[in-house]
Amino acid sequence: MRPPQSLTPILLALAAGLLLLWFATPRLISGLYQAAHDQTLRDLARPGNAVSALDVARAGESRSEALQWLETGRAWSELGAIRLLQAETTGYTSLWGRAYLLRSIAAHREGLALNPAQPYTWTRLARATLTQEGVTPALNPLLKMAVLTGPYEPRLLVSRLELGLIAWPGLDDAVRALMAEQIRIVARFYPERLARLAKRHYALSIVRDALATDQELSRRFDFVYRRL
Repeated sequence: MRPPQSLTPILLALAAGLLLLWFATPRLISGLYQAAHDQTLRDLARPGNAVSALDVARAGESRSEALQWLETGRAWSELGAIRLLQAETTGYTSLWGRAYLLRSIAAHREGLALNPAQPYTWTRLARATLTQEGVTPALNPLLKMAVLTGPYEPRLLVSRLELGLIAWPGLDDAVRALMAEQIRIVARFYPERLARLAKRHYALSIVRDALATDQELSRRFDFVYRRL
C-alpha cells in the first residue's frame, strides 16, 4: 500500500535526515572523544607545562577511541605524538618504551597517509625513526617532506634543523641543500640558537659552509658563536 501523496515529501525528508544523521554520527562521536582531552594536548604544546602520565595516557586512549569511529590524519598524528612522548618518558631502551616508539611510528605513518601536509608530523616521524634506527638513508624522505610542507614554520625551524645536523652524514645532496637553506633562515632569526646547535653537534663547518654565500649572516653568526 502506497502512502498518501501528501505524506511522500515528509517521508523523503525524514529519510534524508536519517541518512545525514547516519553519516554524521561517527564524526560527532569521534569529536566528542577527542574534545574531552584536547586540553591535555594544548598543555603539552606549551613548554614547561607539567602534565601527568595519567593524563597523557587518557589523551592517548581518547585518540584510539576516536579512531574506532572515524580515521583522520589529525587523530592519527596526535596519537603518534602521544606515543612518542610516552616512549621518551618511559625510556627508549625499556620494553614499554620500545613498544611505544614502534606504535608512534606506525601512527604517524597512518596520519601522513591520510593527510601528508603536516610538517610537525613529518618532523616527529623523522625524530622517532632516528631514535629507532639511527642515522640511515630512510631519514632523507622524512626530512625532505618535513621542510617542504612547512619551510618557515617558526616553532619547527630549530628542532627540525637539529635533526638535520644529527643526520647529516646520512643525508643526500638534495636534503643537505634544503637543510642549508634552513640554516640560513635560522641564522637570520635565531642566531644564538643556531650557534648553540653548531657547538652541541660539532657542526661549525656545516653551518659556515651554508652561510658562505651571505657575508652579513656569516659575520653575525661568527660573532655570536665566539661569545658562547
